[in-house]
Amino acid sequence: MAGQRDGPGTAIRQLREMAGMTLTDVAKAADTAVAYLSKVELGQKEPTRSYVAKVTTAIAAHLRDAA
Repeated sequence: MAGQRDGPGTAIRQLREMAGMTLTDVAKAADTAVAYLSKVELGQKEPTRSYVAKVTTAIAAHLRDAA
């Protein structure tokens, strides 16, 4: 599934951009590496469900705090 156009990486990127966050912002909030997150967004790495949950939780927390 790596390289898939509408995979989890695409969804993560869309959420991140809608939240107005940079890769660095999300990686720091989710306690993950910027390089790995970038590869996930580009479809070069297939994330686990727990990784997707960790990243989307970090984005949701940012949105909640911004409200």
